[in-house]
Amino acid sequence: MRRVPVLSRRGEPLMPCRPDRARHLLRRGKAKVVWIDGMIFALKLTYDLPHPAVPGLWVGDDPGGKTRALSVVLPRARRWPDEVLAVAIPVPQGEVRRRLEQRRAYRRLRRYRLRSRPARFANRRPPKCWVCGGNARPGTDTCRHHRGTPRTGLPQPAPWLPPSVKAREDVLLRVLAKLQAFLPIRRVTVEVGRFDLQKLRDPDIDGAAYQRGPRYGHDSTLAALVAAYGDRCAYCGGPGPLTIDHVRPRSRGGTNAWENLLPACRPCNQAKGNRTPEEWGVRPRVKPKPLGKAFRMATWTQQGKGYLLWRLRQMGLEMRTTFGAYTAWARKVRGAEKSHFIDAGLIALSDYPSPEAPAVPLAGLRLEARPASFRPRQAYKAERYAEGKRPSQAVRLSSGWARPVRVNAGVRLGPKPQVVPAGCRRGIPRRELVACGDLVRLEGDGRLAVVTAIKSRGTVACVRPDGVVTEVSARRIRRYRPRPGIVLWAGGGGAR
Repeated sequence: MRRVPVLSRRGEPLMPCRPDRARHLLRRGKAKVVWIDGMIFALKLTYDLPHPAVPGLWVGDDPGGKTRALSVVLPRARRWPDEVLAVAIPVPQGEVRRRLEQRRAYRRLRRYRLRSRPARFANRRPPKCWVCGGNARPGTDTCRHHRGTPRTGLPQPAPWLPPSVKAREDVLLRVLAKLQAFLPIRRVTVEVGRFDLQKLRDPDIDGAAYQRGPRYGHDSTLAALVAAYGDRCAYCGGPGPLTIDHVRPRSRGGTNAWENLLPACRPCNQAKGNRTPEEWGVRPRVKPKPLGKAFRMATWTQQGKGYLLWRLRQMGLEMRTTFGAYTAWARKVRGAEKSHFIDAGLIALSDYPSPEAPAVPLAGLRLEARPASFRPRQAYKAERYAEGKRPSQAVRLSSGWARPVRVNAGVRLGPKPQVVPAGCRRGIPRRELVACGDLVRLEGDGRLAVVTAIKSRGTVACVRPDGVVTEVSARRIRRYRPRPGIVLWAGGGGAR
């Protein structure tokens, strides 16, 4: 049975109610209808509750390679539980790496344009003291006044993660924080895993073989490659000097794994460039000796679980963990099909108090989380100029000449919408301004969309939660909510 989220008069989340109870509150005038992000039907009470009892909801997290699911369950000890809603969260696939490379290119371009800037030796942010927040001594995490201070009884620092792995966990945390705004979430159960990658690659490995990989006994990786494949180039057969070649280039997702490395001479390595041997048209004389699969999903799960559990503790939630083997056993006992939503519900009910097994699949509202992202800033636009007609403010880039572009900060709504350039927002009320990343409502069909770009000619580029990109006039949009960050989209029922 589907449950209706309920908010108090002050906007605090209460326990969801049944549809018949929601109709009763609406008929008596004790509640009014509110739409969360314009998609989720909810109620807000019109009177104050003296002492509301909010036991809380349980949440299960089922990780996945491309999609992960969150299931919010209302547990009941004597009856079967109800699934309030379930959210499908898309996992970032290489987007973080692409944006980091784009940011690096922008910074290099700025350094190229600012030739008069003096050189700097240590252009890095100094480490901070974890006690007082001042500058720490080089190579330490404390200043000279707090040297040797123990960390007993004080919060530990956040675990460091690669940006691509950290983005996978941050998306889940952002969705969970958004759900806490209208659902009283109390406990989160996370499915974690412990993987022996060496054992997965080679089931017969044992003893000292764990510490003795293919590079064991050699001074460098190149020496190990020469000992394994010979002292000749893997492509042309020349004597060298040899270098290390990545079969799949690192710029296209290749790693330093042993099965992705080959010895190659410098001319062949430079001629191959950012291509695979198939694209280059030259087949290697030797084949890399594989050690098995890369097990990227297992690596991501092991890297991110410490950071995820640390952040859940910081959010003040009751945190528990379970394993995939238990989820598979519970799914087999109940005769349920394998899906992210069902697994997330079983994870949330991993220690259900009732001896009677809950029924699956659970009935609830299915949602999909969409990040409300927008396009990066564009500072210059390349154009071709006739001889002698190049403007004075044009700059020369590696791809040709370019002129500056006026970056728009937003559009001011009204009878005559006005495009506001960057640096001209002072004095304009925020409620009258629509900026990139804001949630707006389109006139005509009444659908919600996220603003991705504002054009100088007065049009606004938007993307709907279902992925459809459209460009409309500024007269046809109405501001709904400033920068939601995450939009919960109901594909079927529950959306208007």
